[in-house]
Amino acid sequence: MSRNILKRAKEYEYLDSECYERIFHGNQACMGYRLIIDAIGIKFMMDDRKRSLYIRSKEGILPTSTYSGISRHYPGIIEPFNYISSSLDSGGFTFIWEANRKKNTEKEGQQYAQNTRESKPIYAGKEVKISTTREIMALSINLLAFGLSLAVFCLIIEFIDVRYRRRNVDDRIFW
Repeated sequence: MSRNILKRAKEYEYLDSECYERIFHGNQACMGYRLIIDAIGIKFMMDDRKRSLYIRSKEGILPTSTYSGISRHYPGIIEPFNYISSSLDSGGFTFIWEANRKKNTEKEGQQYAQNTRESKPIYAGKEVKISTTREIMALSINLLAFGLSLAVFCLIIEFIDVRYRRRNVDDRIFW
């Protein structure tokens, strides 16, 4: 099965808008690392009202791991660098940096959408109905109610059948 998928796969450049814009045309996906999609892709996947035009899957297959490369000629730098980076992470600075970066990227995405909405109508900001969690829950509850109703109906039919058969057996015994 994986070979069939690989035959259909085509690689596009992450830095171009082509990979990200292709998800709006048919059954296509843009796969990549979370950091790349969050840093670059958001610009190309927002409408002119700053609403996201995509849904991100959970990353189980493609985990993101990033490292900083330090020259072998300076091995004494690695320990202070690790200390500083872990301190920044523990202090919450990476969270603040991530929030600021996302806000700026969303603003760039909104500007990009406003500039290209005439040539690419997907960026015009029209409301698209997407199944929400509430709708999925309602559907699940309806299916559960239907299943329970069907089970109760079958149980009643069984009781009627058993009672009818028992009555016929009792009639034969007494006559």
